[in-house]
Amino acid sequence: MNGILVIDKPEGITSFQVIASLRKISGIKRIGHGGTLDPMATGVLPVFFGRTARICDILPDEKKVYKAEVRLAVETDTEDITGNIISEYSGALPSLSEIERTVASFVGEYDQAVPMYSAVSVGGKRLYELARSGEVLEDRPVRKVAIDSIDIEGYDGKDISFTVSCRKGTYIRTLASDIGKALGCGATLKSLRRTYSAGFSLSKAVNLSDISSIDDIEKALLKTEVAFELLPEIKLDEVQTKMFLNGVTLDSARIIGANEKGRCRIFSHIGEFLGIADDLSGELKIVKVLRGD
Repeated sequence: MNGILVIDKPEGITSFQVIASLRKISGIKRIGHGGTLDPMATGVLPVFFGRTARICDILPDEKKVYKAEVRLAVETDTEDITGNIISEYSGALPSLSEIERTVASFVGEYDQAVPMYSAVSVGGKRLYELARSGEVLEDRPVRKVAIDSIDIEGYDGKDISFTVSCRKGTYIRTLASDIGKALGCGATLKSLRRTYSAGFSLSKAVNLSDISSIDDIEKALLKTEVAFELLPEIKLDEVQTKMFLNGVTLDSARIIGANEKGRCRIFSHIGEFLGIADDLSGELKIVKVLRGD
């Protein structure tokens, strides 16, 4: 079984537990996913079955969209509401206009420290292992993240709700904490729902509770090529198709429609999805052959 199953992850379980459940139901060991969600978070979790798991590192759409609620005046060790409170602020809370100005300053690229409760390794140990033993690293790895937009949708004087569009690698609970620090009152993530990831929205997602058999999976399974719909398409002739499947780099000048398109999805002369290639410098170089996936 190969293909993509978009799960609407429920609250209270890890992304790994979702995968473990699907492995048990399907009997398939090779299953990957398109971006971890914390246990408290819900929403879009693309799951890749069989050979389709090979596409996790070449997904073209890095955009992720979240709906978040942030509680002001509270900071926790996990940067979300499930953690232990480490500080509380008793002063006057910021106005909506102050929040809007501060939130807007995070749009674009900014340097984000990896949270202690994460699977990132430092010195051979996962940060969450160090955190659970009571250790806090002040010089944690810092990564440049990209925030495309933050739209504030509500503020009741205590909690902020907003939609954030960002790129792969952004920790939303850290963003919430950083916004709180910038406001001077502290903050922690209260709730999080991912509505879009790797090209898939909630409209394509199914509830994990509705998947209890292989038949349920097969009915909801999407073709591998769906993940690459953003990419331009190149169609090969019969001879070129055979050469592509044999791993041969092709001369772009001999391919109708090839013209320095960059990364492309490749189809055979009969419309069969073959894989992904780079159309650059006069050559069509194979990235991955995905025929039959």
